[in-house]
Amino acid sequence: MQVSHESRTGIRAGDGLDGMWGGVRVGLVHEALFRIGMTPWVQPLTAFDAQIDTLLGEVTLPTGTRHRQILPGRALGVGCGTGEHAVALARRGWRVVGVDTVAYALERARRRAALSGVEIDFHNVDVCTVEAGGVFTSFDLIVDVGCYHGLDDARRRDYVERVTRLAEPGTSLLMYAFGAGHRGFFPSGASHHHVERRFGDGWSFVCDWDADTTEMSGPFKKVDPRWFRLVRR
Repeated sequence: MQVSHESRTGIRAGDGLDGMWGGVRVGLVHEALFRIGMTPWVQPLTAFDAQIDTLLGEVTLPTGTRHRQILPGRALGVGCGTGEHAVALARRGWRVVGVDTVAYALERARRRAALSGVEIDFHNVDVCTVEAGGVFTSFDLIVDVGCYHGLDDARRRDYVERVTRLAEPGTSLLMYAFGAGHRGFFPSGASHHHVERRFGDGWSFVCDWDADTTEMSGPFKKVDPRWFRLVRR
């Protein structure tokens, strides 16, 4: 697949981040939203299942640089929620570990995996504090569907540090995020420039794509959702 190395979004208001989505507060908010069924971020996960082969496929940049297809191995689902993307990967032969801070969401994720006939190792831990080692090691792929883009600035720094420790040379990171912008209660998102800069120490930015918004509600189609692909150096 031919892709552009440069995002069309550039730097916009919103690379400065809202504190509403940091620390314990975001966990409590997510717990409440999961329990009342108000989970609009689940919609991109449905699209992920349809777009996954493209996202993990071979890409060729305008420079002629080619990046190989990411073949099934061990995968870490960051902020895995109710397990949609973890199940999508497991169905394709990936050995998946999922982490999330919301216990209720993980209960649903385990039921989803059982009903889908796949085995996934779910853990109630925070990716911003998890230590590398044991089950949290030797990943070929790390997938983040909307976790990083909802963190405040301090926790984004923790996230990058921890994810970098969990990765090894050649590990790919696939990240879904809204475009950068001030949205009050909702995630501030992240631009191409922001991701490339924050992950610049230890990661190479491969490319980004427009996210498939077919299954998303109207307001969420207007936030320029994108997929970013990076690789650990």
